[in-house]
Amino acid sequence: MEARRSRVERETLILDAKLEILHSQQTKLNALLASVNDDLNELSRQRKFLNDTLIPFYLLPNELICAIFNFVIDSSPPPPLDALVDIVPLRLSQISSRLRGVALSRGNFWRRFVLQASDTEESGPRPITRQFLSRLGHAQRVDAFYYNNAAAKLDTQSSRLLLLIRLPPISSLTIDAQSSAMLDLASHLSMGLIAGLKTLTSLTLHMRRASLPELASIDRRLGYHRTRASPSIPQDLLLHLTHLELKDVPLSVIPATPLPRLHDVSIEFTCIFDTFHDALGEQIPASHTSNQYLARFFRCAPNIKRLALLDAGPFFLKPLNPGLNAEEFWADQSSWRAEPTEVPPVPLTELRELEYTATQGPAFFHFLSFFPSLGLEELRIGILDTHRNEGEPVRGPRRLIRDNMLPESMDGVLSSITLPCLRSARVEVTSGEGWKYAFNRILMPALETLVMENVNVAHPLMKCMHQAAGACLSCTSPFAVLHRVESIFRDPRLVKLRRLEFAGVDIQERDVAENWVGYLPALKELVCDYTRGANLLISSLAPRGNGALVPCPALERIELWGCPDVDIGKSIMRAVENRLKASERSAPSTGTAMVNGRKIKQLKRVERAMGVTTVAKIHAIKIGACEKFSEEDAKDLEKLGVELDWTASSEA
Repeated sequence: MEARRSRVERETLILDAKLEILHSQQTKLNALLASVNDDLNELSRQRKFLNDTLIPFYLLPNELICAIFNFVIDSSPPPPLDALVDIVPLRLSQISSRLRGVALSRGNFWRRFVLQASDTEESGPRPITRQFLSRLGHAQRVDAFYYNNAAAKLDTQSSRLLLLIRLPPISSLTIDAQSSAMLDLASHLSMGLIAGLKTLTSLTLHMRRASLPELASIDRRLGYHRTRASPSIPQDLLLHLTHLELKDVPLSVIPATPLPRLHDVSIEFTCIFDTFHDALGEQIPASHTSNQYLARFFRCAPNIKRLALLDAGPFFLKPLNPGLNAEEFWADQSSWRAEPTEVPPVPLTELRELEYTATQGPAFFHFLSFFPSLGLEELRIGILDTHRNEGEPVRGPRRLIRDNMLPESMDGVLSSITLPCLRSARVEVTSGEGWKYAFNRILMPALETLVMENVNVAHPLMKCMHQAAGACLSCTSPFAVLHRVESIFRDPRLVKLRRLEFAGVDIQERDVAENWVGYLPALKELVCDYTRGANLLISSLAPRGNGALVPCPALERIELWGCPDVDIGKSIMRAVENRLKASERSAPSTGTAMVNGRKIKQLKRVERAMGVTTVAKIHAIKIGACEKFSEEDAKDLEKLGVELDWTASSEA
């Protein structure tokens, strides 16, 4: 009995010890579980914070992801020439696998493609690049977009042709290369071999180290292929193209295919100023900017809204014949392949904005004659200096137009051209004579903003060779002389002009200033930027004839910047004060008129032209860097209730 009691007590003690151990382990596990739960809750909170407050990577725009990839690829050191791995996949491995996986799963990421070719004969493609291109045909579509042209350039024709033929569907293409790459692109486009361009919306072409002989050679080769019996160009090649930019690239590179969605076109020729003369010493007009090429191009792209012809406009080599039936003319295939003897007008009905620099007044008039733009709303035109310099070649083409471009029977019809919708015009010249030839045959009845700028102000006091002895005034002075309104515009009645800006202008006579302000009944804002003679213009704003005649009665704002005239502050003061008195006299009276103590009935006020019945107050004036404007003048203007923004001259 005693032995049994001892055994039970011993087993009880053992069980108590095990229970104690289990309780201890349970306590540790509970603590560990609590810690794990806390970590889980913290991670869940952080994940919820990231999802709620931060932008997920897959929602980033394509351009930003492209920038991240290009930065990593371009910033990494190049591998050795004898490397056994591809360049781009090696650099992509430096990015996180999540970033790479997301990018490769998105097809839209690869719709921006940049091609830069150097076309040097000394150095060929690197062996690793050749191996990578050779495997493009066996790789999947996504893998083919690993190629980064900024890192490994295409230097040979075979590599470039391979890439053009296997170009994937893209929306933006930029080619920065020499003439051989442009020829390859043009030939492939004409034959319809580049299927990836059917989704293209933006195309930018820039030819490096271009020259006039090189451009003429491209035109000659493309003209040969165009005139011979070649397969027709696919009509669905560039249906989605909306933006086109050509820099030193002939327009003949673009095939004659429908461009219904093309809205923005920019054509620039920096090499047009090269000296390229024939045996007689005359500069040869290059056909890459001729009017027949533009006529074909505009016929294919009738919906252009913005057109920029930078540094050189078209050469008018073919005469205009308005009697030609446009539909019959373009229906004839010979008009597209061969060189026509005459060109019919091609209306640009959708054109709203035109930028035409480095041209001449007659050339601008010819452009509007060949390509009527009745819907034009914004215009920027740059007029070339017409001086002939015997010492060095004249900047710009010597003969932009010919005398027989317009038929004699149309002299009366095209004596002037009307732009009924033009609202804003900016004219840039290098001398005062240029303004005379910009609008002397153009009517602008709806013009509201006019900017007349002299772009020669950055080169003051430069000696020229235009005269045998001494220098002419327009080249020794940074200012351009302003002429009377009727000598510049076909119709000087600018009845709807709201804003007028002069920049680098010299107003020499008071009669000219009074002539300008007399034609602007609706002017609300006057800006003089670096204008000599602004004092005369401000003085002309004062009322005349005892306040009976107030020039520019709607004027409310004046801005002067860098005007060096003496006593300009007093002129502003007198003009503001006198116009203030005139505005008080012109204001309608609410009281009863009395004559000799008797009440009389007032006569109705006769409305003036343009519906202006009162004289507006000049309530805002902005003046900056005018040396002759003092602090006392600023205080006097503020006393009249004028809101003045004055920046003192640094030399004061």
